[in-house]
Amino acid sequence: MVPRDDISGERLEGGEGSPPLTGAEFEANWNDKTVADLFEKIRQTMPAPPEQPGKLTPQQNADVIAHILRVGGFPPGAAELPSDVDQLKRIRITASKP
Repeated sequence: MVPRDDISGERLEGGEGSPPLTGAEFEANWNDKTVADLFEKIRQTMPAPPEQPGKLTPQQNADVIAHILRVGGFPPGAAELPSDVDQLKRIRITASKP
């Protein structure tokens, strides 16, 4: 049996000291912002301490975002998510309406 914390982590629901990366709270926080905004947040905060934030490459950041969006049920794009911030500014996060 998988501990509850592990399941929560797999679903990106957040936990002690980490915000949810899926669900209503994530959608409320990121709705109508760009993927570049999320890219910058991840760039500035990951990996979390005790590691040093900012160690991920631009491609690793894009891969993390692609995973977050996939787990969150956002529709896939026609191409792989770019790692270029200027291109990411053109992609808007739009939460689904109930």
